[in-house]
Amino acid sequence: MKTIDCLFVGHNEMDFVTYESSIRKMGDNSGAYRDLNLNFIRYQNKPCTASEIFNIFNTNCSGEHVYHKSPINIIGAISPAIAYLATFLDRRNYTFDYISSFQEEKQSLKEKLISYNIMAVVIPTTLYISVFPIIEIVQFVRQYNVNTKIILGGPFVATQVRTQDKKSLEYLFHSIIGADFYVNSSQGEATLVKILHRLKYGEGSLHFHDIPNLYYRTQTHCF
Repeated sequence: MKTIDCLFVGHNEMDFVTYESSIRKMGDNSGAYRDLNLNFIRYQNKPCTASEIFNIFNTNCSGEHVYHKSPINIIGAISPAIAYLATFLDRRNYTFDYISSFQEEKQSLKEKLISYNIMAVVIPTTLYISVFPIIEIVQFVRQYNVNTKIILGGPFVATQVRTQDKKSLEYLFHSIIGADFYVNSSQGEATLVKILHRLKYGEGSLHFHDIPNLYYRTQTHCF
């Protein structure tokens, strides 16, 4: 069985109508909805992203796309965060793999989770303003591989650490999301390497309390 030290999971672009409705339930004046509201427009009473608007107007009367053979989507573009982190790992002799789009590449992700010995799955949170897409990825990974460790890092994690009190943060990390490690840094490449090194080369009982900028899950809570 092929062994991979780190598998990166790209952006989870959920059905936008459902996603917008979920975020709106937090309140029109909530920080998450005010942020989201800057990134879409309504067309024919439906919330649409920039790519959806482009695809709508990039068609002729027959419904065929004028400039592209297929609609624009995120699958063809690797995340800059993944590109940077993967390069950082490769230069330190850690193996990695990735998928660019969670929704578009679920089958590929499933096959990798089942067929490969994956030490850790990393979910960058650069584009997330709510927890819902993250939860969906974590649950999917757990469904097909119960042994791999799940690591979250990036702006979403840093924002939660900055804005939540200790009790709320512990509940979010332990009971709602359910990942194993949370890196409190906008990039977090150094902390990621330290986690992978401990997972790969640590013998006996693994300890992570001496790694800075890190929250990690135990059987009862997160530190």
